[in-house]
Amino acid sequence: MKFLTLIIFLLISTSVLAQVELVSGDIALMRAHNKSVGSAGSFTIVQLNGVTDVLDCTKANLGKGALAYFAIANEEKNIYSMLLAAYMSGKSVEVHVDSTPANKFNGLCVVRYTSIL
Repeated sequence: MKFLTLIIFLLISTSVLAQVELVSGDIALMRAHNKSVGSAGSFTIVQLNGVTDVLDCTKANLGKGALAYFAIANEEKNIYSMLLAAYMSGKSVEVHVDSTPANKFNGLCVVRYTSIL
C-alpha cells in the first residue's frame, strides 16, 4: 500500500511540475535583445502566427497581433539558427515551450527544442 501511494504521489508531482506544450505555426516575429535589456543575459524572442494562449506565457502585440512569445537564450545558437532558417525560407516550425517557473528566462517561457515542418 505504501508503494502504491508513493507511485501515485510521484505521478501527480511530475505532472504538476511539467509545464510544457508543443505549438506550431509560421514565425511572425523574431527580436534580439542585448544584455542591458535582461538581467539574465542576451536573448531572442519569437512569436508564431496564430499562437495566442500557451500555458502561462507572456502575450503581447509586437506588431503582429496579441501573440504569445517565447525566449531563446543566446547560448542556444542551434535553436536560434533553425528558427532563423525556417523564417527565411518561409517554412512552418514546431516549438516545444517550457513555462516551468524554475526554467523561465527573465520570467519568459523558453523554447526547449524546435523542428522545421
